[in-house]
Amino acid sequence: MPIRVQLWRSTRALAALLGAALVAPCAFSAPAADGSLLRLADFEQGFPVARGGKPGFLPQNQRMAAVLSGGARGTGKYARLFLTTADWSVYVQHALRRRYLTTGTSLYEPGGANALRFWLRVRPGSHLLCDEPASRFGVWTYHWRSDDPWVGGPNGTSATTDSMMHGYANFCLTPEGADRWVPIELSESAFKQQRDYYHFYAARGVTGDLEFFPALRQVQFVLVRGDDRVHEVDLDEIELVRRPPTASFDREFVPLRARASGGDVTVPVILRNPTDRARRYRVFVSSFLGAPRELLNRVFGESDDIHAITAVQKAVGGDGGVGVAELVSEAREAVTAAGSEIQVSAGGEWRGALVHRVRPEMLGRPATVTRQGRSWTARRNTLTTSVLAWDPDESAAEGMKYVRVPPSNADDGRHPAPPGFPGQERPPAGWRSEDVPIDQVGGYLVTEIVLE
Repeated sequence: MPIRVQLWRSTRALAALLGAALVAPCAFSAPAADGSLLRLADFEQGFPVARGGKPGFLPQNQRMAAVLSGGARGTGKYARLFLTTADWSVYVQHALRRRYLTTGTSLYEPGGANALRFWLRVRPGSHLLCDEPASRFGVWTYHWRSDDPWVGGPNGTSATTDSMMHGYANFCLTPEGADRWVPIELSESAFKQQRDYYHFYAARGVTGDLEFFPALRQVQFVLVRGDDRVHEVDLDEIELVRRPPTASFDREFVPLRARASGGDVTVPVILRNPTDRARRYRVFVSSFLGAPRELLNRVFGESDDIHAITAVQKAVGGDGGVGVAELVSEAREAVTAAGSEIQVSAGGEWRGALVHRVRPEMLGRPATVTRQGRSWTARRNTLTTSVLAWDPDESAAEGMKYVRVPPSNADDGRHPAPPGFPGQERPPAGWRSEDVPIDQVGGYLVTEIVLE
């Protein structure tokens, strides 16, 4: 990955050293019939708190919950959360920050889980129903690079909770979903936002060269934009699962360098159908232009101040949108702009290219940001593009009919285009951010072009 901070070139031996005491790994076995790989919390033995080698909630979250009888799927117990504007979220993680949820250690292991599942219940009239004022329930994720010692800091208490990899999935339930246990499944498609990457449908772009769920160290369940009421939310059976993907790209992360003097940067693409039936795919492409992730992470770690990241992106003019990268066939026929579906037979593949239209004005001037006596120089020089492919004919997971998600702001068609981007327009109906199914494990591709 280009433009690495030297600190990030450290080896796994350093990660092991920083990890101090090892805990027993949460090794994956073969998926159960329902895809379950790792149970994070089921409340059968009370409200689980992270300790030893087992994941759980933060100790301070205990006062925000009650464990009651009669859980989802006929289980014995569930947790009722009492969320307010003061106590607005709970967290699931290991007792030590520098531990992956999937392994229980500081060792990153790709593969395994590709979705998060849990059961949710809200009362009729809840503020989390879609016909109520604009509140949402959020599932936010924090990811860690195993050779990044900034997370947690020397004593595990710093504000740097992630390696500049923080995803947001927000949704509400329809009124028909009230007073029933609703099974929620979230693939990485659900995580439309990434911290300080504006107008960008992130998905795999949250973690870049790392796989989304294997890099996960913490999950936050959030009351988004609540009011003065106490909001009761029932939660049960939180687990990481593996679902068969409906699509896959031959490469999921492609780092490049390119001259900013202009011209197209083309990445060959192979989209595969890994299933036993023919499929038709739609694709959503968005891009973000700003400071490099590694610099932002260093700013976060050195300042221990989340607002410093925002200041850097603002100083360099970081922003995103659609239209600067386009998926085309081998014959250079447009796919995304034309709304042309990709037909692929069972076990077959489609070949094309992702064309990035680089313009000289994309490369910004150096800017200096000073906070708390520290200064950093940054430049708008990194174009990150996220590609999602999905099959609109794939059946949704049980219960997702009760879930509604807001669109990404990437394709709102209203915000000013970043330097070098075309004027922002809405994609064709059916190809928009709100059309991407958040439970389906589709195909994901991220490119990162460093401009010189």
